[in-house]
Formats: sequence, C-alpha cells, structure tokens
Amino acid sequence: MKKSNSLIIKLILLLICLFLVFWIVQITLAKYKSSATINPNIETALYVFKEDYQELELTLSDIYPRAEPFTYLFTISNTDGVHVCETYVDYDLKITTTTNLPLRYEIYLNEEYNSTNAQNIIISSDIRPDEYGTYFQTITTETQTFGYEKAQTNTYQLVIYFPEEYKDVSYQDIKEAITIGVDAKQKM
Repeated sequence: MKKSNSLIIKLILLLICLFLVFWIVQITLAKYKSSATINPNIETALYVFKEDYQELELTLSDIYPRAEPFTYLFTISNTDGVHVCETYVDYDLKITTTTNLPLRYEIYLNEEYNSTNAQNIIISSDIRPDEYGTYFQTITTETQTFGYEKAQTNTYQLVIYFPEEYKDVSYQDIKEAITIGVDAKQKM
C-alpha cells in the first residue's frame, strides 16, 4: 500500500511539474516579440578621388510596416580625411532596389527629410526587368560636382516608407536589397 501511495504521489508531482513547464513555455512564447532597431546615425562613406564606380550594398531584412519611415545616412566626399581630390569631379548617384516589398523611397541631400521645405532630390524612378525577368527599380538624382581646392562632403539621407497597410503575413520574412552606386568622372 505504501508503495502504491508513493508511486501515485510521484506521478502527481511529475504531472504538476510537466504542467508547470508547459505553462511557463506557453507564457514565454506568447509574450515573445522580435524587433530590430536600425540606427539612423550610422554613416557609411564613399570617397570620390578619380574616375571610378563604387557600390554600397544594403539588405533590408528587419524592415516592417510602420507609420514612420526608416532612414539611412551615407556620405559622398572628395576627401578621405587626408587626401583631397586633385581635379573637379562630377558624380552620379544611382540607387537600385529589388521590388520584393511595396516600398517608397526618398533621398535628401544635406538636409533632414522632416525639416521645413526639405527637397526630395529623386529625378527619376524606373522599374524594369533584367535579362532573367527579375524586376529592379532604378532611382537617380542630378549630377553633383566637387571642387579640388577644399574638402567637401555631401550627406545623403535615404528615407524608406513601408506603409502600415501592408501588415500582412504575406510580407513576413521578405528581404529587400539596395545597391547605392556612385559613378565619378573628371569634369572637363
């Protein structure tokens, strides 16, 4: 009799422990929320010294629909802090994006997107397929010129809107890739 009572007590304690483990796991999973913070103050610099083409690639894996936009800062400069370009240089900024998500882009030069009278400097935006049928969006801005007498830096703010209306499971885990290209040429 003692053996059976001891076995029943052990079984009840085991069931209680299992119940508590499942209950704790359920509460923990129900309150788990994944999020990522993008630091808008991270600066990436591209340097224009001579005729060349440079690219910077971003993968937007942590973007999600929300009311406020995501912002990314990058600079283009005629100096690396030591050397300054020795001629006038024109450069063209071209941003190429995949079209996996319904995003809207704006670019601001040497100003904050939310400041009074801020000017979006995009002059064209074109969506076309490549030779494999994959669609890409190409965004361009006006040609900029750097002098050679002093160090100059242009600060760009890339603003990306992902409207809240797209809070749908079909957009979950989709990544967007962005390539920022700078084509520099000596000015004649």
